[in-house]
Amino acid sequence: MNASVGCKQDLKYISTKLSVKCKCQRIQKECRSRLTSLTKNVYNEKQVKDEGAVRMSDVYATINYVLVNLINEIWEVEGKAIITDEFKDITNNDMHVIEAIGLGEGNNMSTIAKKLNITVGSLTTAVNSLVKKGYVDRFRSKEDRRVVYVRLLEKGENAYHHHEDYHKQMTQAIVDKLDKSEIPVLLKTLDALTGFFTDYTRESKEKSSDSMDKE
Repeated sequence: MNASVGCKQDLKYISTKLSVKCKCQRIQKECRSRLTSLTKNVYNEKQVKDEGAVRMSDVYATINYVLVNLINEIWEVEGKAIITDEFKDITNNDMHVIEAIGLGEGNNMSTIAKKLNITVGSLTTAVNSLVKKGYVDRFRSKEDRRVVYVRLLEKGENAYHHHEDYHKQMTQAIVDKLDKSEIPVLLKTLDALTGFFTDYTRESKEKSSDSMDKE
């Protein structure tokens, strides 16, 4: 697959993601407009004779605009979709804590905090709230009383499945719009994004650690 075809498929994938319902129709319309304009202007065979003629600045600007707004909208839409009347006493962040705790016997606080990339202190605040609302139970390890575990109660399990169902629907909606040949492009794009965020987070922590050591 050459770079031009790959880039076209990447753009098609991003365009597909825009089908997720969003509150701000103006932003969605602008994203689609930019993608359509870029595709026509950059990949029109009559205008572009070779790969070097592709204006990468337009590609970067468009992908950046779409990704920034898409991430914000997905977060907002997810909050509205999963925080229904049944779960109106918790937040979107609480749902992700419940997801990290998982089903079964649960996990210890350190493991959960690591999954969420937050401190144990921040997690403790969230867990305290969920305990009071009857979503989770907290207990100490029989082997080491210093280790605290958290597990979901029935109410928490219901919230977990509700959140899981939303993600399944979102994922299926995207996959249904892609041909089998486009799935590898989707996975490659997601892998690139995941790699960026993982590396960025690690580097930020290393810089922060170095600064503290110098002090």
